[in-house]
Amino acid sequence: MPGETAEEMLRKRIRDIIIMVVSVTLLLTAGVVLAGSSLLSGERFLPGSSINGIDISNLTPEEAEKKVLKEEAAKLQPVSLTIECEGQTLELDDAQVGKSDHIKQLTKKNLYQIVDADSATRMNALLEFSKGASIEYKVEFDKEIIKNALNEFAEQFKEEAVDASFSVKDDGVSLDYSGEIPGTYLDTDEATVLVYDRLKSGNMKTLELALKTQQPKILLKDLQDNVSLIGAYSTTVTDDSSRNKNIDLISAAVNGTILQPGDILSLNKATGKRDKESGYELGPSIINGEMKDAYGGGVCQLASTLYVAALNADMEIVERNRHTWPATYMPEGFDAMIDYDSNKDLILKNVSDQPVYIFAKRMGEDLEVNIYGKYPHPEYEIVVENDVLEHLPAGDPIEIYDSSLGSSERKLVSDAHNGVKVNVYRRYKKDGQVVDSQQISSDNYQ
Repeated sequence: MPGETAEEMLRKRIRDIIIMVVSVTLLLTAGVVLAGSSLLSGERFLPGSSINGIDISNLTPEEAEKKVLKEEAAKLQPVSLTIECEGQTLELDDAQVGKSDHIKQLTKKNLYQIVDADSATRMNALLEFSKGASIEYKVEFDKEIIKNALNEFAEQFKEEAVDASFSVKDDGVSLDYSGEIPGTYLDTDEATVLVYDRLKSGNMKTLELALKTQQPKILLKDLQDNVSLIGAYSTTVTDDSSRNKNIDLISAAVNGTILQPGDILSLNKATGKRDKESGYELGPSIINGEMKDAYGGGVCQLASTLYVAALNADMEIVERNRHTWPATYMPEGFDAMIDYDSNKDLILKNVSDQPVYIFAKRMGEDLEVNIYGKYPHPEYEIVVENDVLEHLPAGDPIEIYDSSLGSSERKLVSDAHNGVKVNVYRRYKKDGQVVDSQQISSDNYQ
């Protein structure tokens, strides 16, 4: 300006320079503060930040998550394990072993610390990532899912063991034996552990599994050593076809019964209700002291024959009921009456330490029951005997009025029968001499 001295102009120039320097400094400072504020606000990671060696500099948590998941997933090899057994293979993949790595959950949990935290925690997290953070991803496998896959694979190898067995020949006494057959199976409990350990080690080479042998419970030698005829009895049937059919049906229900030590046999449970629907026919039966036709008539002959055979086999008689008068097909006291509706049953128990096998069959005129097992007292002979105490005179025949015959007519429903008092014993003999005796029953037939 005119009139300004050189000294004044110099001072003005210096002042303008100072103002310019100060302005630039303020602008630069503000920029740094703003940039730092943006980074430290949690919107982006600091320069040089990384996780498991993956650079996430200046990325938002969302951007960092996508990048980390993509690169970490590429590092994890999918499960591809081949199981081989007897030439058959099973290919196991991620789903069949229940694979879980939790990469997404752990990545999100770590990266989003810079968002959902207070300032101090956020600052510490940012600094940690700037130094290079790491996340340990643990791959897990589900043993239950592995076992399910192995169980399905194992079905093709399962062969049940077959126990040694025997059948009775046509003569009703001799036996035909069949030897045992071992079974095979894949032990899936053991295989699950092997597969799990292989997966955890990361070894994906083919895993070969071997089948195991399932041993039968009953061996031929055991049968031959422990099975012989221990009790038998036979009775003679009539020529009544309906009665014989009923005997055949109940015999079939009993035939082949196996009683393990302590087991019981209930005839009523073995047959169920013996009615027309079950195939039984009308036959003569003693019901409440009267002779009537009823479905299942004749089944008591099987019950009685089985009863005496069981006594001979030294079995326990849990329940036995007598008839109103002695049966014509049995010695007095040897009969056993059963009736489903009144819950009268014959129940036997195996009290030996070996299985008992019961066979029953009508062969022509003979009804035979044979019981096999281990003879309980090889040093003794078991004999079932009855002691008749008293014969009672026959009473009057039973008659009832029958309106269908006329108002004064009567119908005979039961002939007169001689009565008897009788005791039955199971006697143990050695060299023909009785060494022990058990009273089984005391019956009074009218």
